[in-house]
Amino acid sequence: CFQDQQVLSEEANQMTKAQKISEMILAELAKTGSMPQAFDAVLGEGAYMKLAGELYEQLRANSN
Repeated sequence: CFQDQQVLSEEANQMTKAQKISEMILAELAKTGSMPQAFDAVLGEGAYMKLAGELYEQLRANSN
């Protein structure tokens, strides 16, 4: 059962990391008023366009 607990613990840590990133993006969004600027400020320049491009490609692939 230790492995199960370790997996759950790792999943909880990942969620905490994701929540922290979301919190940071929201704080930047409040400052800048721009989602692309906020996203890039937290995750690096060009991250927003990369995500948008990947999302667009996935949506196109799923619609065919």
